[in-house]
Amino acid sequence: MSHFLLSLILHLSAFTLPRPTFYVRRFPWLFLSLICLSGCTHRFDRSDIEQLKYLLVSLEQGGGGVPVSPHLVLTTAHLIWKPPGKTEQTLYIYMPPDFTHHTIKGQVVFIRREKDLCLIKTDYTFSNYARLAKKVNFFEDVILVSNFLSADASLFADRDYYGYSPSIQIGQFIDEKMVRGTRLLQFNGGTVFGDSGSPLFNKKKELVGIVSRVGLSQPGYGRSASVITHYGLAIHLEEIRQFLKEGQL
Repeated sequence: MSHFLLSLILHLSAFTLPRPTFYVRRFPWLFLSLICLSGCTHRFDRSDIEQLKYLLVSLEQGGGGVPVSPHLVLTTAHLIWKPPGKTEQTLYIYMPPDFTHHTIKGQVVFIRREKDLCLIKTDYTFSNYARLAKKVNFFEDVILVSNFLSADASLFADRDYYGYSPSIQIGQFIDEKMVRGTRLLQFNGGTVFGDSGSPLFNKKKELVGIVSRVGLSQPGYGRSASVITHYGLAIHLEEIRQFLKEGQL
């Protein structure tokens, strides 16, 4: 019962406070305590995690994406570094039951670099694809499904690592920011360089964002994939919704 009440307080604050992060800054220890104590009310079932892992798409040049229709993959635009005339992309999907890689080809069909969003069309038919959530809830657990492949799993003890299968990280959205005209969500779970384009889901297995930027909390390491930061920025659900509408999806 106590976990339920603590979780209820967090949810009500997200719904009723005009800018919940203002209160987080004023009373940080209170909110951190509530999150830690109520975390178990949001944990993902193992079966949910396994299903979500198969929704990850990896790009040949690095980074990830997620299918949002039977033939369209959503990713971040900064991963598409090929010249405009060369829009073909090589993608890797994960096949059950043991996450075997399968290579498919796709073409960039819609891109907005100022929003860091891109759609890739493929002839492959995704039997399962991500559905958009209705809204974003602050301080509610979300799961990041990442394509990061580490040669040394011991470096990532706090990540759910399965050899060469997608890894996962659970955290919460704790802030909303406007960066260069794009709404972003701050994610406090562990992120690394290489997570760009990787999807985040809520407990209903609905898409709530994709990773756009990863910030370093440890100066001096540079752009190293062996440094975990807890300052990831995801493209806001509403930015994704508007982008897909403009792309006539």
